Amino acid sequence: MVAQDQDWLVSHYLPLQVLFPKPGYARIMERDPAFQLVHRLITSGFFALGGQIMAAHPIVMQFMSREAGVMILIKLMQLAGVKGEAAKKEISYSDIGDSFGTSRTHVRKILQDTEKQDLVRLTQDRGQFVEVMPELVQAFDRFVAASTSGHDLIYDLALQRVVA
Repeated sequence: MVAQDQDWLVSHYLPLQVLFPKPGYARIMERDPAFQLVHRLITSGFFALGGQIMAAHPIVMQFMSREAGVMILIKLMQLAGVKGEAAKKEISYSDIGDSFGTSRTHVRKILQDTEKQDLVRLTQDRGQFVEVMPELVQAFDRFVAASTSGHDLIYDLALQRVVA
């Protein structure tokens, strides 16, 4: 469990490490077990903040509350491209479902629910196409920014405690 938690931390701090290599997040990247313990002790004091971040991002939370929802959201972001362009991309509900261990029907339902909120546009033209709308990309970006900011805060507090 400790090793899996370290993997989780590395995956969530890697974007910060790439963006800010100096001063960097070496204690996480090196999987320092003593730092991990301090980090997790500090994290437990921020559960309420985590809940506030999640509550402030209902669009992302609707994906998080569904089986494979986060993975489907990430796939949509991948389809949207780097600039979040609303270009039509061909998709296969079956391929997405198979990738994430869920059914084609489940993927379709999630995308149809998302379409009802005008966050994607689904069309059929000799295939199934999805157009990711800018509002979904913006909601995802805001959630990632808030979450990443929280990770940075907790890292700084843990580092201060370890150095002291």
